[in-house]
Amino acid sequence: MKKNDIYTTITENEYLDIGNHLHKDHHQLILMLKGTLHVTVAEKQYFLPERFIGLIPANQIHNLESRNEMVQLFLIYFPSSIPLNQFLVLSSNDFIYENLIFISQNTNHLTKKINPELYNFSYAFLKMIKTMDNLQAFPLKGIIKTSNKRLQNVLHYIDENYSEQISLEQVATAYGFSVRNLTRLFKNEMMTFNYYLNYVRIIRAIEMFTDHKENIEKVGYTVGYNTLSNFSRTFKRFTGQSPKSFIKNNKTTLPQQ
Repeated sequence: MKKNDIYTTITENEYLDIGNHLHKDHHQLILMLKGTLHVTVAEKQYFLPERFIGLIPANQIHNLESRNEMVQLFLIYFPSSIPLNQFLVLSSNDFIYENLIFISQNTNHLTKKINPELYNFSYAFLKMIKTMDNLQAFPLKGIIKTSNKRLQNVLHYIDENYSEQISLEQVATAYGFSVRNLTRLFKNEMMTFNYYLNYVRIIRAIEMFTDHKENIEKVGYTVGYNTLSNFSRTFKRFTGQSPKSFIKNNKTTLPQQ
């Protein structure tokens, strides 16, 4: 890709899994049209749900993974001359959608020489997105990808058994920790055992909602909550919305190119 040009595309995949890679001269904008995405960048794992935008800086190693049945992404690669120093997750709105539609429907390759007016508009719009006051970061923050091998085993166990009624004491015993030592390991990663367990459960619930499994009570039980009220309360604490509101607000998608 020519480093001063702008490129757009819509891609659709089943269970997307793209390993470590980077874009040398271009930032990458990802708008989630369908499904959800796990993004690992700068040794931290982030979660990108439908209707949210991820902005990945140029020359930053990252990988992309989705556990949804189908994932559809709107991608823009834009020049690194636009300041972007860190990965961002931002909400979207109708104004964003309409402008991205406008950009993508004209051409998937913008050059200043051939399309000066559209190029200048697109460049200014992309420069503006991360500074828009009405865009909010997704409340469910990223998780540091730990380098501690023993804690990695614990996190993997939680990832595989989140739907069970597992406890700190049970996991500590199973992996040869005292409760105090395992608590300290989690604290070193700026989180707690319960935070990570609920983080995994809520992400999985969002993935299920995105696959149109919208029976809220059933999803809550499936991911490990004994009561609907407990699930709803935890879901709102992590996402800022009730499960019902989240489902309602995540319906709109861009049309196909």
